[in-house]
Amino acid sequence: MIEAIPDFVAFLRRDGAVLRHLGGRRLFPGHDARALAGQSLFALWPEPAATQLRQGLRHAIASRGSAEVFFTVEGQRHEAQFTARGPDRALCVIREPSRPPADQPREGVRGGDGSRREFFARLKVLAADCVLRERSLAVCVVHLDGIGEIGRIIDYSVSRQVNAALLHRLSADAAASCAGRLSESLLAIAVSGFPDREALTALVASHLATLAAPVQLGDATFSVSPSIGIALLGDDGDGPKPLLEHAEAAMLEARRGSGAKLHFYTPALRERSLARLDLERELRDALAADELSLRYVRRGDLETGRVSALCAYLQWPQALGRDLRAADFLPIAESSGLALQLSRWALRRLRQDLPALGLDPASGLRISFGALRQHLASDDFGVDVADWLDSGEIDAGALELRVAEKALAGLPAPGRLLRPFAERGVSLVVDEFGRGYTSLPRLARLPFRGLQIDRALALASRQDPVALRATRAAAGVAAALGLVPIAAGVDDEADRERLRSAGCTEGLGDWLGEASRAAPAALGHRARA
Repeated sequence: MIEAIPDFVAFLRRDGAVLRHLGGRRLFPGHDARALAGQSLFALWPEPAATQLRQGLRHAIASRGSAEVFFTVEGQRHEAQFTARGPDRALCVIREPSRPPADQPREGVRGGDGSRREFFARLKVLAADCVLRERSLAVCVVHLDGIGEIGRIIDYSVSRQVNAALLHRLSADAAASCAGRLSESLLAIAVSGFPDREALTALVASHLATLAAPVQLGDATFSVSPSIGIALLGDDGDGPKPLLEHAEAAMLEARRGSGAKLHFYTPALRERSLARLDLERELRDALAADELSLRYVRRGDLETGRVSALCAYLQWPQALGRDLRAADFLPIAESSGLALQLSRWALRRLRQDLPALGLDPASGLRISFGALRQHLASDDFGVDVADWLDSGEIDAGALELRVAEKALAGLPAPGRLLRPFAERGVSLVVDEFGRGYTSLPRLARLPFRGLQIDRALALASRQDPVALRATRAAAGVAAALGLVPIAAGVDDEADRERLRSAGCTEGLGDWLGEASRAAPAALGHRARA
């Protein structure tokens, strides 16, 4: 843990200027640590190191993701991590690692593109050789489910070491012609010379078993769940680029399925990919044309049926001939970079809809908004919500902000973001709880009012005794932390009885009905047949 403590944490502008920072006394002995704000990277570091840092900074901002830089100054090796925080700035964390993971280079920018390019170059040579020699070639893309959570919950240096250990296993396998790291959670393998598909399937299944075996780091053991997609040279593509793309599409299908997490690419997946591109294009057009909407779902007391909140959820009316709910298109928004725009649009629409909802300030009814992860992580979220409260359009006590557990785990300083709103009287609720993304001590330190259990868990509890016990445990966690246990997925009387018996005191779902954009009637109690 001591090795994971950063020496320098700062928000950097795209041009390399320090906006805000913590630490730096040991790294910059010739500078007053209190006067680093406004300094350029080139004023703090020698030119070669500053150039590498600027490249990492711009890579993170351009990709709206992250990048890593490894560099040496005066014999001391440093590690810098950049994470985009909006369109023109990034969070920079600099450490002095005691020993680098085995798969990391000694110098330079390391991000998804760098490793992918290196593997791509090796794959290009291998593919050309296989074509000339008429040998079989398969490209496999592996998703390591769980490795991202190791980084977010424990430390990213730990997840990198796990990733490096798994990559080393693949590279040491004589059956793998080459292996590489595409990103934090994606590895790639190329296999050549197999006699038939059956033999290849057996070989890839052995890779699955190898990757699923626990990784020992010191006294700790870590495990991930691998899923593999496979594309074949000739059948699925004639070069490295289509093979990688098609193997990744097959990997996504493997993740969706149950049983063996292995899937070959098929033409049907290509059609699905094209449909996804069409949906992304239509989503951009719908957002620009203001064709999306919000639906308002009642949440209330499971004992009395009294409504306590109207929860706003995104929907897309008549997309592809039907109304699409958020779960149908949010993954596309997140992968295409539209999530921030979408979340900001939803907050603006909520402000516009508020007068039509006819909320009585004396009723104690709240309006509940759940921002998307990209919005929460940007500088825009705090400004957007504060602007709404300052406008006088809504009382702070009538507003509730829902923060998904996964998004909460990824926020670098959630208390700094959320406490000012709690101090103004805004209610805060953890949403989609039960997926294991965040720690209980972190929850206990933050000013949340309620804990809303993941809908999938609540629905599974109808048939699965294990899911019911997990729901009961989540409700117990909420009660132990002094939070209101809220169940999503309360769609009928049987759901209400089961989830109330499991310890939930409030619920969200069809049992309480759905509010329209017109002033909802009988908000005090659920409508009864």
